[in-house]
Amino acid sequence: MEKNLNITFKPERVDFTEKCIRIVDSLMGKCRIPYGELVLAGIRIPDRDSGAWFEPEITDITEETDGELYLYNSENCHFRIRTELTGRTAGSMISELSRRAPYILIGKQIWFDREDQEDFEEVGRMVKLMRGCG
Repeated sequence: MEKNLNITFKPERVDFTEKCIRIVDSLMGKCRIPYGELVLAGIRIPDRDSGAWFEPEITDITEETDGELYLYNSENCHFRIRTELTGRTAGSMISELSRRAPYILIGKQIWFDREDQEDFEEVGRMVKLMRGCG
């Protein structure tokens, strides 16, 4: 897969299987994102008044947290999963993702800059190490 891709899904269905996220999208068809490729996930919540986005830290995310789920893989590809057609909240999805792939970094992190390649590579090394411990 190409590095630094930015893909947005507006899926009708999202399933968290034993090894991957399965997405059924009306435009892109069926897609799979293996857990083993993921390094980072979080939620973006739109501010309806300003149009800006807010990213909560993991301690602020509940099952009821709405918004869109974002994922980054080890190649720095960015996947956004809009939730409005799924009947599920982004919070419930990230909760299930954290149970399936407990080694990935979840929620906004103030200690690193996602846009800084060195920081991103460090997160990738950390996740690889944690994945090996499981």
